[in-house]
Amino acid sequence: MDKRSRDSSSYEGADIKEMLSIYRNMIKEVATLEAMFPGRHFSLDGHIVGSIGEVAASYYYGIKLAKSSKKTIDGMVNERSVQIKVIQQDNVMLSYDGIDSAPDYLLVLYLNKNGILFEAYNGPWNIVFEAVSSKDSHGYKHVSINRLMELNKDVTSIDAIPQNVPVHKMHPSFKSGIKNTSLYKKIYQWSVKNTALFSDPNSTEDQMMESFPDDCNSFGFVMDCGHIFEDLYGKEAFYNAETFKKTLKDVPDPVILGSAIFSKWRYYTHWCDYEKITDKEVRDLFVASFDRINELTKPKITN
Repeated sequence: MDKRSRDSSSYEGADIKEMLSIYRNMIKEVATLEAMFPGRHFSLDGHIVGSIGEVAASYYYGIKLAKSSKKTIDGMVNERSVQIKVIQQDNVMLSYDGIDSAPDYLLVLYLNKNGILFEAYNGPWNIVFEAVSSKDSHGYKHVSINRLMELNKDVTSIDAIPQNVPVHKMHPSFKSGIKNTSLYKKIYQWSVKNTALFSDPNSTEDQMMESFPDDCNSFGFVMDCGHIFEDLYGKEAFYNAETFKKTLKDVPDPVILGSAIFSKWRYYTHWCDYEKITDKEVRDLFVASFDRINELTKPKITN
């Protein structure tokens, strides 16, 4: 089939992966331009981001996209209307003029700079619209992403759009990366401490387990069984130790890497029955991971 003639119901997983890969390359090119011309911003516009999210939503949720989007209706699923919002900032804007029918569903996806889509809200549109009373001078209601995640906790599966393909749930740590210097410092100190601990052949499993999950949770690392890392770099990059170590240099985000480390720690301490976290090969994998965390966080606390 000629791709130019396809409708949204024919999108395939390979198409979505290629689209997100192209987006990540676009982000890299933007960073290159901004480095070439300090003080100038080359941000990708909202139309590109919105279209990426709508196409992905069509595939992930089986939404048939409207050919000419109305002000509040972007598509249909199970004979019910959907408004799709794709954001990269801290809030989403909603409006309704009362003329057309209000959407049945609101789907809010967060697209981060690593090209990963997270589900921030999936449920009845009116719950979010009615949760905010005030409007700005243009008639828009602003809802923060944190508020959306809170509202989403009360949405039952019956009231949400079913996922055809699993989508990661939004977590506060994935919202905008780490911006707090003191948090960078804590993560750096933690990684230095663990580099020494895992490098010591005499350290015990109990020492490697002590406070590790509490520390990871406090930094916003998510134990997701490596799913986000796998989405970004491929299945082998997470499950094959040597490929994982080779991939480390390409990971730009300490939260993404920290979540992968947390997931691997959980695997070796709770699920794996043929390797131990104290084995030299496993220690080496963690040491390489902590070294990369050091590289990512140290410049943020010394500049």
